[in-house]
Amino acid sequence: MTVVELSSFQLELIKDFRTDISVFLNLTPDHLDRHHTMELYSKAKARIFENQREEDFAILNADDPGTTPLAPTRPHLYWFSRKQRVAQGAFVRGSEIVFRNDGMEEVVLKQEEVPLPGAHNLENVLAAVAATRLAGASSKAVREGVLSFAGVEHRLEFVAEVNGVPAARIKGATTPFCKRRCAKGRFWHCSLARPLTKSRARFPAAWPSSVQALSIAP
Repeated sequence: MTVVELSSFQLELIKDFRTDISVFLNLTPDHLDRHHTMELYSKAKARIFENQREEDFAILNADDPGTTPLAPTRPHLYWFSRKQRVAQGAFVRGSEIVFRNDGMEEVVLKQEEVPLPGAHNLENVLAAVAATRLAGASSKAVREGVLSFAGVEHRLEFVAEVNGVPAARIKGATTPFCKRRCAKGRFWHCSLARPLTKSRARFPAAWPSSVQALSIAP
């Protein structure tokens, strides 16, 4: 089994590329210096579904209004959601992360067991739960995988705690939306190791109230 992360730059050039299971996490303004409009950007990202067949699976974010209109008709359609129960897929029910398939529901793990902070990481876990269960992994194996994943370097990475204030480093986020979502984790000081490019939107003034300090690398 091969798992790949694909950018819109790659997807806009595909010809025969096909996935058994595709995951569309969200759609927010990004790479508009290349795609110019959100319409063209969304079309490029949605090409991940283009060559899928009826026996394949597509997983989308039910909470993202930019993503839901892009749902394909050919593959089996699954969803993930932090806010609502979905017909097929993974969702949060109270404190539980649940996978629903063909009318049957199973609790995979507890929400508080997710080791990574932030709503965006909870969405990532929900998407991963749906994808791995559809790929044939057991609920036990999926839970163990989530519990064992401590994140990657520079991605909302805990740095230190000074006078009771936790600090995190965010390097991978390159848009205001991504940086603000990352900052909604459990950290009060965020060091942004990669600045925004001039072609992207200005950095937002409105940050979560939990963020008390912000530093941006030159």
